[in-house]
Order: sequence, then C-alpha cells, then structure tokens
Amino acid sequence: MTFSTFLARCRRFARAEQGAVTIPFVLFVPVFMLFILCSMELGFVMMRHVMLERALDLTVRDLRLGRVANPTHDAILTRLCGYSAFIGDCEHTVLLELRPIAKNTWTP
Repeated sequence: MTFSTFLARCRRFARAEQGAVTIPFVLFVPVFMLFILCSMELGFVMMRHVMLERALDLTVRDLRLGRVANPTHDAILTRLCGYSAFIGDCEHTVLLELRPIAKNTWTP
C-alpha cells in the first residue's frame, strides 16, 4: 500500500457517514435507561413505604379499639405483617419497638 492509497482511504473514511447515529445512541441510551430504572426502583420503594405505613395505621387502630386480646410483641408484629404487602419475609425484616406513654401528657 502506497502513501497515496493510504491518504485516499483516510479521506474516504472521513467522508463516510454510516456510523454517525451510533455515537448519540451510545451516549444517550445508557443515561436514559438509568433514569428509567431509577424511577422504577423509587416507585417500588415508595410502594413498600406506603404499604408499611398503611399496615401500621391499621395495626395501631386495632390496638386502640381493643381488637387485640393479648397485645404482645409477637402478636402485634404478626398482625402488622398480615396487613402489609410487598414486604418479603416481613417478620424478620421489620423492627418493631413499643414504648408505653402516659395518656395525660403523651410523653414516654
């Protein structure tokens, strides 16, 4: 290969536009996919949070109305996990803390 054929090939390569769309695709698609996957993950986290808050509200309501006969830690945790959804292995992943408070001052 002579120098003139090498220059001709370089000029032809510089004028070619076959891969021009690939560069923006390679740059923007991973960022776009990152936003899509992050928003899906945030949706799942928010759904679990809302379902846990709802389960906690229902469990506290049952406690206030006296529907739980013997309110032990395990009974309350079982009831909480029964009301919650989208929480895998709830009885081992949820940490429940109960503290008595004074009803006249609402302080522990």
